[in-house]
Amino acid sequence: MIPLQFALRRRMMMAGGGGGAPISELPLGALINVGTDGGAGAPNYEIADKDNLVSGGVVLVRKNIYSSSKFGEYSVYANSTLDNLVKTTIYNRMPQKLRNKMMDVTFALAGSESVTRKMFVPTLTMMSGRANQTYEGKVALEGVGLQLYKNDASRIRTKNGYGEEWWLSSQYSTGGSTSGYHGGVKYVDYLGGITVYGNSSNNSDGVAPAFVIPSDTPYNATPNTDGSYNLIL
Repeated sequence: MIPLQFALRRRMMMAGGGGGAPISELPLGALINVGTDGGAGAPNYEIADKDNLVSGGVVLVRKNIYSSSKFGEYSVYANSTLDNLVKTTIYNRMPQKLRNKMMDVTFALAGSESVTRKMFVPTLTMMSGRANQTYEGKVALEGVGLQLYKNDASRIRTKNGYGEEWWLSSQYSTGGSTSGYHGGVKYVDYLGGITVYGNSSNNSDGVAPAFVIPSDTPYNATPNTDGSYNLIL
């Protein structure tokens, strides 16, 4: 069997080189190095979903923890400390040409209105790999289950080589949104499990941002030394 990178490189040569193969041809879990994002460790984002959360889009989720942050004063994601970190600070640190490629993503959040973002923190639904979840006795749809995340191992995020808890954008209880100080928020534990209960929004947990780019975005089929690939922007 011909290794993936050589097969794709041969395909590009046969096609006359062009602008590179489309990112959608890479498998789920393939790493994309964005060059710079201002976070800890290598700026590698894994392909988590294709043509599912967004039609014609590929979802990229940071492979390891970007940094640690409090969620915010309450458990509402929109305009929280965490949301502002991702949609403003981290977004502005991404390469301009990549920002120009990012697609708008709109998803519902239980206990609050839907949000539209270029960069965002995944919901419980997205990371569970399932179409829906039970939320306070009702079925809540917070986006769709991203195709890559079918088990705990796939959800592990590390910092300095060790697994670390990291935030989701889903509330544990609406009690913290307007009346309860430091309400509960869902998170992924250091072994990749999604816990039954939430962390206080005042805790400082890991941040793993995500974004979506068009499926036809080209990449360089020659991998980096760590196995990641670079986009052609």
